[in-house]
Amino acid sequence: MGDRAPLAIITDMGKEIIASIPRVFSESKHRFCSWHIGKHTIEHLGKLFNANEDFKKDYRYSLYRTKTLEEFEICWMDMLEKYQLTEQKWLKNMYALCEHWVPVYLRGTFFAGMSSTQRSEGLNYYFRGYFKQSTPLWRFVKQYERAVDRRREKEVDKDFRTLTTTANLTSGSLIELQASKVYTRTIFEIFLLLPEFFFDCE
Repeated sequence: MGDRAPLAIITDMGKEIIASIPRVFSESKHRFCSWHIGKHTIEHLGKLFNANEDFKKDYRYSLYRTKTLEEFEICWMDMLEKYQLTEQKWLKNMYALCEHWVPVYLRGTFFAGMSSTQRSEGLNYYFRGYFKQSTPLWRFVKQYERAVDRRREKEVDKDFRTLTTTANLTSGSLIELQASKVYTRTIFEIFLLLPEFFFDCE
């Protein structure tokens, strides 16, 4: 990357990673994977979530609806007091790291629409189809080359589809026309499914 540090990094909450990123990439914004946060939330607060619908609403509001750092702080503290959670160990630990996972702290940093590591985990899953733990090193290299070749073939197929087909325009809006020219066919089809697309953009 030309000796340039990434602007944003998304990882799991490993202690070593939390300690290492500020040392190695001091200017990068470090975000915790939202999928892992949700998983840990259910592990530590699942009983309360299931038993108290009001708590679930207050928890989600403080995380996803607050607009400023001050508003988040007030809502979070009110929630802890209301449900007598001021001494709950996991919540205390998570609050100490809130700049890495609470959305209001992450505003202004470009994450390309991603909030989880699922994309890289998807690649891990893809490569698992080619390897086993017992795969010897010589076979690993050959299998890896096969996996990469297959992935490149699929990309070439998608590029060919984009270059040789015309997108089906549905609304006639300028934003749709522009998107059809800059997106691949696959991404353009996803773009058309977004609810945000159906607004008056003229």
